[in-house]
Order: sequence, then C-alpha cells, then structure tokens
Amino acid sequence: MTALGDSIKAANAMLLASRQTRFDQCLELLNDMLKDEKISTQDYFRIGDFFMKKEQYAALFVGMSEDIRIKWLIEESLLDDTYFDSEDG
Repeated sequence: MTALGDSIKAANAMLLASRQTRFDQCLELLNDMLKDEKISTQDYFRIGDFFMKKEQYAALFVGMSEDIRIKWLIEESLLDDTYFDSEDG
C-alpha cells in the first residue's frame, strides 16, 4: 500500500512539473541569479521581457550551463556587463 501511495505522489509531481513552461523555468533561474546577485533588478526585468516576447529562446536558456548563461545574456545585450565591472572595482 505504501508503494501505491509513493507511485501516486510521484505521478502527481510529474504532472505538476509538466505544466511548468520554459518561461516558468527561466523565471526560476532568473530569481536564483537575482538572489545570488549575478544580475541586477533592471536586468531581471529586461530579460523577463525578452523571454515573454521570444519564448523560443527560453529552451535554449534553460538548457545552457550556468557559466554560459551570463555570456549569452551579455552577447544578446540583455545583461548590463557594467554591473560586474562595478562589483570588481
């Protein structure tokens, strides 16, 4: 009976996870980046707006490794790289 309960819980978790969009996954990553001070609040809103308009990029962003995300955001002019310069100085 316990195994059945565990199976039901696992199935429910998978169902809930499948409802999460790539945009939702991006927001989770952006929230972590903001909390870890890897991006500014201004960057957060700029990047979020970009993903709302171009959701096809969300899968790319979610699939990237953490170190490449920052470089990609700078390449796409979505991240103010002076934010990092001010922290280094």
